[in-house]
Amino acid sequence: MSDYLWDGRGEPDPEVERLERALLPLRHQPKRLELSEVEPRRALRPFGGVLVTLAAAAGFGVAVAGPLLFARPGWEV
Repeated sequence: MSDYLWDGRGEPDPEVERLERALLPLRHQPKRLELSEVEPRRALRPFGGVLVTLAAAAGFGVAVAGPLLFARPGWEV
């Protein structure tokens, strides 16, 4: 049995050779990134701070007013 698929030793199957040739253009070709190609990371995207503030305010409002708005009358007189 050939170990060609695992470590490249031995005789490759002709079908495997054909597939390797066909897929060669799609092979990963690593490229070194230059610093100018990397976009600087922003702490918050546009409107990110506004959305966080609105979500916090909504959560606070539900926590404070929720028990008052959704309270059901009890059996107490």
